[in-house]
Amino acid sequence: MTVRSQCLIQYSSTGASLSPRFTCPQGYVTLVKSAYVFNASTASVNVILEVQNASFAAGVWAVEFPLASLGAGGWEGSIALNPGDSVIMNNLTNNVAVWVSGAILLGTNQFPVAS
Repeated sequence: MTVRSQCLIQYSSTGASLSPRFTCPQGYVTLVKSAYVFNASTASVNVILEVQNASFAAGVWAVEFPLASLGAGGWEGSIALNPGDSVIMNNLTNNVAVWVSGAILLGTNQFPVAS
């Protein structure tokens, strides 16, 4: 089976904001595989890749990007999202561009939550 990546979030900020949220659809699981950030602003910024469970009861800062003006950062790895779980880029300021990619796979709860 070939697993191809696709864009989950692509966003350029025009002020203090969050990126659009990607939520894993029902009937699928998602692997978040990479995130890239570019800070075109004149100030330093600390951008956060945040993951949240379906009930928003648990949120985790998964990756932190401390960026100087005109700085760029990237991350590659794997974060599994079950149906309803989501990913968002947090703490954006003016003129910050983000790109998050991953694979959306057919099948539910292939990565059961440990208890």
